[in-house]
Amino acid sequence: MLGRLLDQSRKNKKIPEETWVFQLFSLKWLRNKVNHPSEYQITGEDVRLGLVSIMYLLYQTNLHNLI
Repeated sequence: MLGRLLDQSRKNKKIPEETWVFQLFSLKWLRNKVNHPSEYQITGEDVRLGLVSIMYLLYQTNLHNLI
């Protein structure tokens, strides 16, 4: 589902939801990179960016009365 949202946001530029989709997609990428067996070692910067993304999404959903 996230892949479809990302595709739609790329086709419909300049919509506010575009930023939300990119934030979610980056979180999904980080989760997949860390959870699957690999040589990737998560850094403090990765954690900080993940937390900032989550806080941004929560703020935006609250701002637009989505929760």
